[in-house]
Amino acid sequence: MSQVRARKTTTPSTSNTEALKEKPLKPVPKRAAMSNAAIPTSVLAKLAFFTILIFTLPIGVYFGTIDNLFGGESLYSAICAVVAANVVLIAYVIVAFMEDDGTPAASAPASSNKNPVAQPEEKKKDI
Repeated sequence: MSQVRARKTTTPSTSNTEALKEKPLKPVPKRAAMSNAAIPTSVLAKLAFFTILIFTLPIGVYFGTIDNLFGGESLYSAICAVVAANVVLIAYVIVAFMEDDGTPAASAPASSNKNPVAQPEEKKKDI
């Protein structure tokens, strides 16, 4: 019914490799400098602050409360660490919402009464 076909294998000849070596490579364009980045530095600073806080605060709360507050009871210390992590997340969301000024992005084109969904064009009938 079905036949197994032999695969044709080719080895590169010297003429093919010489032709590849003769073609000059195009230079790769360098990327633009990030000095005029779209993300303000204040946003990056807040992100870095909350990133450090989300890693250090729950661990510090856990080890700070395990012996000092709960006398070796790890369950209650873990619950406090989870609450601390959630407090940091909620604080980040609140700061992010307060930072938003409500204006659309500058790169978005201004459109006046244009429907973003493409509508089919009406065909005119010639009589």
